[in-house]
Amino acid sequence: MDLIAEILSKLGFDWKLALMNLINVGIIFFLLKKYLFGVVSKKIEERREIIQRGVENATEAQTKLEMASVTAREIIDDAKKQANGIVAQAVKDSASLAESMRLKAVADVEALVTQAKQTIASEKGRMKEEIYRETADLVLLALQKVLGEQIDSKKDKKIVSDVLARLSE
Repeated sequence: MDLIAEILSKLGFDWKLALMNLINVGIIFFLLKKYLFGVVSKKIEERREIIQRGVENATEAQTKLEMASVTAREIIDDAKKQANGIVAQAVKDSASLAESMRLKAVADVEALVTQAKQTIASEKGRMKEEIYRETADLVLLALQKVLGEQIDSKKDKKIVSDVLARLSE
């Protein structure tokens, strides 16, 4: 042991000083453990829990975001289906409306044509009567000039009926 003590003293090792340093380190370690390591460990544990909650919240938010994205896609798909249905119904309704309007227009045209034919027929009959009267008046006037005498209503009726009979043929 003397040999070890001599070698250590030549190296500059003092065991009394080493023992004091060891006691000092022990005291410092005890104080650090009692006052600092507990507080630091507690803070580290709190931070770890905060980080863990943040990770859980981020995971939960990511899950909710994905669910919201899926829900949004479903809503958009439903809206597209409804829009397509509305457009299809509008096309069907417009085709039906166009057909009913076409049929109404055809009916209106046919009614106008029928009314025009009736008007033409009545106008034609009225014109014929007017022509017959004027013709009869002209014939009567011509007869009066040719015969040089006044024609009474008996002669007039007979002449008019004869002329009308000839014109009808």
